[in-house]
Amino acid sequence: MPRPTPPPPPQPSVEETAAGVRLVFGLMPAFALLFALIASQYHVRGWAVEYGRENGASWNLYKLDRTSERKLRGEDGEGKVAWLVGSSILRDSFDEGSLNATLEFEGSDWRVAKFGQTRGAGGLGWGIVRELPLKPGDRVIHNVSMENFRQDWLDFTGLPGWRVQLMLKPAELLAIEEWSWQTRMEELVAVPREFYRYHEEHMGGVMRWVYAPFVDKWPRPRRRSMHLTSRSVGENSNLERARARGERSRYFLSDDKVDLSDSQFNIVGIERMRSRCAELGVDFHLIDVPPRQEYMATFMTEGVRNRWDEWRAQQPDLAYFPQLPEDDYYDMKHPASSGRAALSAVLIEWLDEPIQGRPAPLEWSPETP
Repeated sequence: MPRPTPPPPPQPSVEETAAGVRLVFGLMPAFALLFALIASQYHVRGWAVEYGRENGASWNLYKLDRTSERKLRGEDGEGKVAWLVGSSILRDSFDEGSLNATLEFEGSDWRVAKFGQTRGAGGLGWGIVRELPLKPGDRVIHNVSMENFRQDWLDFTGLPGWRVQLMLKPAELLAIEEWSWQTRMEELVAVPREFYRYHEEHMGGVMRWVYAPFVDKWPRPRRRSMHLTSRSVGENSNLERARARGERSRYFLSDDKVDLSDSQFNIVGIERMRSRCAELGVDFHLIDVPPRQEYMATFMTEGVRNRWDEWRAQQPDLAYFPQLPEDDYYDMKHPASSGRAALSAVLIEWLDEPIQGRPAPLEWSPETP
């Protein structure tokens, strides 16, 4: 015999349905209010963000929020500020604390404020420059490196959309040529924008509190990071692996991987910095902090080195900083503490007399000590 079909469940009456609809409409404002309260904590100083902050862009925005212009410029507000904005190479090249202590001791009108972040080349560095309290007589100093002028740089670095959104406005997201229109529109509709920008770090802070009872250690707000100062390490353990890979490394620059066109993401950022500084009567400078000579010799072709020489020579506002000894780097590109001390001393003199200098000749060979 076929199995009997059970009767359908009882259906709500018209009155019950109307009551359910009224309940939903009654709860909607409460849920909207709850969402608004939660979303209001998604910002650079949000309570959970303070416990989960990790990436360099967010740390730079945190530092910018805490920067005292009065402390930099003095009581009369007449002091001049050299704003150092750039990548992790710039972050590790200069000691902001010792620079300002020396400048104060020497009675200089200059002070330094440094904003260096991982992947902080022109495209993202522009997001910091736009927010700086610039005044005529100041200087904006941005470092350049050949590696940041790759084709499809954003794709190569693997930066997520929220990380780019931390630095750029919606119209600037739409102007990123290496992104497809689908990607641009996806980033444009990610609203509320602050909710999207800080979601990762907010949830990181929440999870620290969730796990706290199980690790017997209550979390504290994060206040210190190498992104606020510099990275102090010995020789990087990845150095030997990088040497071993050589041309097989994904970081090797061949002629077909370079993009020095006006639409390249970081070149667009540099031009935005130039325009902003010109508009406000602020001096703008590019600086070339050379990597290891070994890096120049083994991680790019001769054609790329020639194009790099040509591009730098075409920049009227570029200054060449001196080549450090190979042992003054902790990896292929970043100065170690000894290199940082040397470059900071150079910057002290350069602020008084910003000479252009000359590119360091390539003299490295496998036999170089």
